[in-house]
Amino acid sequence: MGLPVHSTPATPAALLSSGLGGRVDADVVSMLIGIYGGPLLFMEEYRNMLSDRLLAKDNYDCEREIRTLELLKIRFGEAGLHPCEVMLKDLADSKRLDANIRDLPRQQALQQQAVQKLPDHIAAALERTRATICSYLFWPELPDHDMVLPQDLKEAVQVYSERFRHLKAPRKLRWLPTVGLVELTLTIGDSEPLDFKVTPVHAALLMQFADDEASSAAAMTAAQNSQEAKVVSKTAAQLSTALGVPVPVVRKKAMAWVSAGVLVEKRGAAGE
Repeated sequence: MGLPVHSTPATPAALLSSGLGGRVDADVVSMLIGIYGGPLLFMEEYRNMLSDRLLAKDNYDCEREIRTLELLKIRFGEAGLHPCEVMLKDLADSKRLDANIRDLPRQQALQQQAVQKLPDHIAAALERTRATICSYLFWPELPDHDMVLPQDLKEAVQVYSERFRHLKAPRKLRWLPTVGLVELTLTIGDSEPLDFKVTPVHAALLMQFADDEASSAAAMTAAQNSQEAKVVSKTAAQLSTALGVPVPVVRKKAMAWVSAGVLVEKRGAAGE
């Protein structure tokens, strides 16, 4: 996915992280304040950037962000940066709660309570699922769009929610399915595996093709025996219906996979 042609101000993270030994250079901070038009606008932009970075993490490690925030608090004081402090605390709380959710079956077994036995595919999906639990009053407004999750992930998310409710009743989770990061490893033909870090929409779109292949294993075997390649084709309208997202979004996300050489775009008679 390409970068925009128009220029934009450097992000606070890009310049703050360039300081020697983690020190925030006063001239750099002053320059950023000038670029964004004042301390309040700078801190708001920093909060937006911090939100993006935290939601794109594949773990809960925030040491670098905590160090940067502490340095900024020396310059700007704690009041204006309090939301950022809450966001980082949310990551620490999410890490602890995630560990408790995964340990819940063991704790239930020790207390001789009934333990839910999960099918292997749901257990595997749950093992790969992590949640960042946000205090919404302190985070920037997050995209709240609906999307149909792959079935095994949908069931894993339901199990995660049930365990959360068991630990934190009466609180419950409200998931934002289009927010976050998905790690994928793809193998295309005989090539080496390719690793990707993508948005949930990108991942769910690609899974539509994987699901087709999995559900037609017999047809694939027959095709391989006859030395014919199995080609899975879907229109943008079909993907839009399956994912529950608008066609323009499907087209945009699919083009990222086309650019990566994973999907091939083919125009049909109706332009699909």
